[in-house]
Formats: sequence, C-alpha cells, structure tokens
Amino acid sequence: MDEWSKDELAVAVSAYRTMQAAIAAGSKVNKAQVYRDLSSQHGRTPKSWEYRMQNISHVLAEFGESWIEGLK
Repeated sequence: MDEWSKDELAVAVSAYRTMQAAIAAGSKVNKAQVYRDLSSQHGRTPKSWEYRMQNISHVLAEFGESWIEGLK
C-alpha cells in the first residue's frame, strides 16, 4: 500500500477538524459523504479516508483530547 503524503495527511486532519467543529456547533455531519468527497478530490477509496479518520481519533484519544464519536 502506498504511503500517505504529507498533503493527504494535512487534508485528512483539516477535514476531521472541520467535521469536529460542525458537530460541536450542533450541525449534523454526513461522514460518508465527506469520505466520498475526499476520495473524488484526492484519490484513495472512501474506506481509506474513514480508516484515516479513525487513526486521527485514536491519536487524539491517546492525548486525552476529544474525538468524533463513531470514529474510534
């Protein structure tokens, strides 16, 4: 499997934080649509983006920070 580029990782973190902010503001977020959008814009499968988001949640949890429910 190809390594994730720095740009892809930055896009993933940015999308994660955008979703997190929307949820905190009380908005409903369609995570599956976010993954599809990332896939069409940057490649990789939507499932790959979902797994990446789960990895971000794991890192945040390890540091005692809040993470998006359903992405652990």
